[in-house]
Amino acid sequence: MATNKPTFIFVPGAWHCATKFQPVTSQLEALGYSTACVQLPSYGAEPPLSDFDPDVTAIRQSIEEAADRGEDVVLFMHSYGGVVGCEACRGLDKATRQELGKPGGVIRLVFCSAFLLSEGTSLLDVLQGKPLPWFILSDNDMLVSPDRPREIFYNDFDEDAAREAILQLKSHSYRTFYSKLTYAAWRDIPVTYILCEQDNAIHSAAQQALRRSVGELI
Repeated sequence: MATNKPTFIFVPGAWHCATKFQPVTSQLEALGYSTACVQLPSYGAEPPLSDFDPDVTAIRQSIEEAADRGEDVVLFMHSYGGVVGCEACRGLDKATRQELGKPGGVIRLVFCSAFLLSEGTSLLDVLQGKPLPWFILSDNDMLVSPDRPREIFYNDFDEDAAREAILQLKSHSYRTFYSKLTYAAWRDIPVTYILCEQDNAIHSAAQQALRRSVGELI
């Protein structure tokens, strides 16, 4: 049954499993919010994905399930999740669903140190067409893994927590980074951008540049 409180749906970045959000979801649930975490098919996929479509489909399914129950949705996206999360929202914002006589829908996008792209742009385009120095590519360029994950992802964790987090990382389907966005959901849905100043994967200056690239909408 729908409540006055929105449902939070979490989308992880590349290499990460959905369970990484548990410290946040447990606190939200204690406050009476419903939550869901999308496990992206690109996480450890074998064979690797050839594009981001399976990830987009998984996110759409999670949003639609909540919206069809009459729930308003806050979509929280981290890193690569900002790309596939936006793509997944086509037609699922609350205003569009209301026009179609459907309940629920996405009412806010939260980008947490996430890629914020315009239509016709891929994640790799933002990286100027080249892998980052800490990307480790497979021989056929179909998989990518992170070098130095302790430094890149978990620089503010204690040693035990970092070690446990690193054990959960899996390779990511590199070709998803080539997929170009066809729908920039931030044009239609209110946005919050959480800037992570100590992030070594997407540095603070890069996050600021992504925000500026979409003008005054954020």
